[in-house]
Amino acid sequence: MREPLTDEHQWRPATDLVWTHYDDSDDWVVFHPQSGDVYLVTSAVHTLWTIIADGPAPTINQLIPALAAALERPPDTEFATVTRDTLGFMDRAGLIRPIS
Repeated sequence: MREPLTDEHQWRPATDLVWTHYDDSDDWVVFHPQSGDVYLVTSAVHTLWTIIADGPAPTINQLIPALAAALERPPDTEFATVTRDTLGFMDRAGLIRPIS
């Protein structure tokens, strides 16, 4: 069993994911070739993944304001909670991985 994740854990994107976006939708489809799984995710999830992939490994405390700015939303408590939950989903799905 893995240790509990903290706000200080840093995140890296999974490699070799295949992302597809359709012109008539804001949603994205991502294929994880190592597991064979396919996920339908929102544009916010794709934006979060892109933030993780585009720079040095960020922490949760860095991701929350970065995502809020990208989505033009306030980084309030509810937004922070949803972002943490989304990171948990992305971790379980294998779209991102924590590094310490």
